[in-house]
Amino acid sequence: MTQEDRFNMDVRIVDNLVLECVSDTDSRFADLIARTGRFSWGDLSGQLGQVAFAVFYACKKGLQLPPFTESDYTPEMWAEMYAYFLAWWACMEEDIGMDFGPVGSLEQYTATNGDVVPHDSPYWSLSDATYARLYQVCAASPVGGFGAWDPGDPVLPEP
Repeated sequence: MTQEDRFNMDVRIVDNLVLECVSDTDSRFADLIARTGRFSWGDLSGQLGQVAFAVFYACKKGLQLPPFTESDYTPEMWAEMYAYFLAWWACMEEDIGMDFGPVGSLEQYTATNGDVVPHDSPYWSLSDATYARLYQVCAASPVGGFGAWDPGDPVLPEP
């Protein structure tokens, strides 16, 4: 698998495969995932939390995906992520009917690993419930992965 293939993958597919693996190892993990829709070993106490971390890590390693970090991104990948970020930002502003203010340039986005939202933006003052709803309406990463999204495409809701 090339780094471009890894970049183009839908993170939801990877997450779902890991959650399926974790669920299959212990009914307590399956119950937590079914109840919360996610897996956080920090929600489990003591030794069970430690075991959960090890299981999660083993499941993720078992997928045999190459590691992929910001240092692996090409200028084209950064540009596509920035274009998606701008579309995602606009989707949230439109949905909530609020101007969150300007964000940084592509150069700032690349230099800060995507940290371009000003600290005084109204975005930071939204409630947790509003964030959760917005992230359902405007998926924080492209549905289908970057391989299925091109600049100019709409931001889709979470499936």
